[in-house]
Amino acid sequence: MNQELQREILWRYIGTKGGVFRMYPGSELPKNFDPVVRPWYEHATANPDKFVITPPYKDAPTGNSIITLSKAIFEGRTNGIHNTRTDEIVAVMGVDFVLSHFQTLFHQDYPECGPSKSLKYVY
Repeated sequence: MNQELQREILWRYIGTKGGVFRMYPGSELPKNFDPVVRPWYEHATANPDKFVITPPYKDAPTGNSIITLSKAIFEGRTNGIHNTRTDEIVAVMGVDFVLSHFQTLFHQDYPECGPSKSLKYVY
């Protein structure tokens, strides 16, 4: 991963259905933190065949506006093929991006939706 992209990623993490949560870089979380009830986890499990993006929100530790890209993870299979409707989800991984970086990427790919235009994104 290039250094520019690393600067735009605040957190990388994984949460299991049993409530285990690991993140990088490490940070202290409340004792009652449960990844299963977080919007990024719920959206990923509701759409297990897709990567999902949350609406923008304020990151508590940094105060930055961020979005989360998350994806459901299934138990490993020897053939690597999963049925997203019937296979069990064991965890969800997530990556938090600084919103301004995502907006820059979006405007590069869709200049007609640039900051000076009246078009808005739909999350």
